[in-house]
Amino acid sequence: MDSSQPLVDMLTQDSEADLEVLTQAPIPDSGSSRGRGGNYNHNEDIQLCWSWMAITFDPRIGSDQPKGTYWNRIAQHYHENKTFVSDRNVTFLEKRWNGIQRECIRFQECIEKIERLRPSGVPHTGYPKERGKASMTPSQEAQEDDCEPFKRPPGRKQSKQKQKRNDGEDEYAVQLATFIQMKSEEHQKREERWKAEKDLEERKLLWDQEQKIMFCNTSNMDESQRAYVKAMRQQIATAKEALLKASGGGSTSEQGSEGDAEEAESLI
Repeated sequence: MDSSQPLVDMLTQDSEADLEVLTQAPIPDSGSSRGRGGNYNHNEDIQLCWSWMAITFDPRIGSDQPKGTYWNRIAQHYHENKTFVSDRNVTFLEKRWNGIQRECIRFQECIEKIERLRPSGVPHTGYPKERGKASMTPSQEAQEDDCEPFKRPPGRKQSKQKQKRNDGEDEYAVQLATFIQMKSEEHQKREERWKAEKDLEERKLLWDQEQKIMFCNTSNMDESQRAYVKAMRQQIATAKEALLKASGGGSTSEQGSEGDAEEAESLI
């Protein structure tokens, strides 16, 4: 991995600009893969570079891993993120990357030669800007000054800690949602039990009232009170008969209602 350090420095400075260079000039295939795999197109080269960067600069794992595992992960990332048809295997992708790496190292050597021509005492970031200002418009200068400086990517430890925090937040959110759902279900069951108990209490109270009306002694009542009790008994008997008919007990309900009416008549 030490031989790729100039390439790593170049890609971390401006990865998009370097990938544009790949699209301008095709990189020749290595001799071993030309006969069997065919030439690579620009899309394949760009995706291979993106996959190499994604696996190499992954702060959670890094590049200190076995070569076989390293290139298997690159190939897996390549095929999972490609937007074109390609059946390149791990061997072909590694050989193709070696060719791209050679060309990029040559390009980096040319850049270093140009940088060595910079006058002594001129800052690294100020020299190309001073040379290019002669052909820049005021709007371009203002846009260049507004550009944000390059931010250093997070390290492996920082990324793992962030992932642990996110996992903890997700776990807390799941536990909170489960607790809220459990409390809601418990409240709903409590409401249902309360309604059932209230309904049972009301039915019991109504039954007691009906029993008092149906079986009360009317011998010490006047005519108006007897008439009221008789009407209430008839109303209760009619309601019971209708309820039994609705539940499918037609003949039984008729007999039951007649019996209740006769019993009520005998008590008057």
